[in-house]
Amino acid sequence: MEYNKSGSSSSSTTEESVSNYKEKKPCQICGNNANDDFIMTCFKCRVTREHIYCAKVLFKAVPDVWLCEECRTSRGVIFINHDEASESNQQSDS
Repeated sequence: MEYNKSGSSSSSTTEESVSNYKEKKPCQICGNNANDDFIMTCFKCRVTREHIYCAKVLFKAVPDVWLCEECRTSRGVIFINHDEASESNQQSDS
């Protein structure tokens, strides 16, 4: 807690943390904005937010790139299966 020159206390850090909590957009599955470290934001639309434990596919950690269901099923999205890509690279090397 900080004190200003008049000697009265100021809880600006508490007020800032409360306002930051309110400003965070919630998970679109559960509606909660807690556990922000576990929320994924869609890489394409930058709107959809889901906790890693609320998503249809369970993640152990927040991935670097994640697409929401709407963006995954929209036109213009290219899927790269890393398993198949590595297999084709190994076959072409032999």
